[in-house]
Amino acid sequence: MPEPTPSVLLLGDTRGLLHHGCELVLEGLLQLIHQAGVKEIDVVPGLQGKTKRTDVLGADLLLLNGEGMLHHDRPVVDESLTLAEDRRRRGLRTKLLNFSWFENNQSSTQRLAAFDGLAPRDGTTAATLREAGHDVLAMTDMAAHQTLRMIRPTAQRCGMVVGDSTQPTVARALRRLAQHRCWTSAPVLMPPGGRPGRKARKVARRLQVSRLVGTWVLSDRYRGHRDGDAKTVDHLQKLGEAAGLVTGRFHQVCMALALGTPFLAVGSNTAKIEALCRDAGLDPTHRMVEPEEIPNVQGVPPLTDQEQRCLDDWRCGLPSQWNRLRDWILS
Repeated sequence: MPEPTPSVLLLGDTRGLLHHGCELVLEGLLQLIHQAGVKEIDVVPGLQGKTKRTDVLGADLLLLNGEGMLHHDRPVVDESLTLAEDRRRRGLRTKLLNFSWFENNQSSTQRLAAFDGLAPRDGTTAATLREAGHDVLAMTDMAAHQTLRMIRPTAQRCGMVVGDSTQPTVARALRRLAQHRCWTSAPVLMPPGGRPGRKARKVARRLQVSRLVGTWVLSDRYRGHRDGDAKTVDHLQKLGEAAGLVTGRFHQVCMALALGTPFLAVGSNTAKIEALCRDAGLDPTHRMVEPEEIPNVQGVPPLTDQEQRCLDDWRCGLPSQWNRLRDWILS
């Protein structure tokens, strides 16, 4: 008799952030988990699972989607490690996947041993964890996998697209760049569109107020929700048909790499974009700009022949990586 499939819970559903990258990540992870043979899976937002603590502590297998939240010894780092340790004491398995690990103390890095599997989303994190003695399965962020599964690169490209940033001053500079150059603005955020969740309701209320009293009440984050594409597939199509992208978003760089779209990126709150570039075989110094340089950007350099070869090789490796991840889930 085959062993019954364990009850699986995916913790870290970030779709409530109204973010195309998060949509891609969660949809990709759910497809991957179902392909692994899991028929039913519970999905819980956040990394702590406070709203469903009993389920989080009791699931046979907990998959924790870390994304870019585990850095600089933030409280969520200790909370995630404590959760894994609590579950280990109960004899239950916990795996951490699709995560970056930057600027956390050595003690926290050693405590990752409480997890039954580690699948970081960038090579820099993988190297750090291997150096600390952990076994890891290095992967690429799920947004890149899912982008390639939804949209194919196109040879017909025209126009420049400008993304946004989590950093308000960078987001503002990018918005002004798009206005000054008459380029297409494409924030990675999406409008609420009747979606459930506290954030969607909050964004909808703020947008409604702005229509009554003026856009001056909108921060750059809310402007992104107002101006963003409603559907992720439309956002990907826009990036895939562009001759170039300027962005401060990690997930937009994931999309651009998968689509073969030339880009210039502004650094984020960790070195995750630089790590992603290196994983794809690109020199980040040729694809990064400093925040103060944004107003002077006049275009995005096309991919060199060497960059194109590296990206082709990187994309060709994504399907086999997907299969390894699928097998890793229940291993």
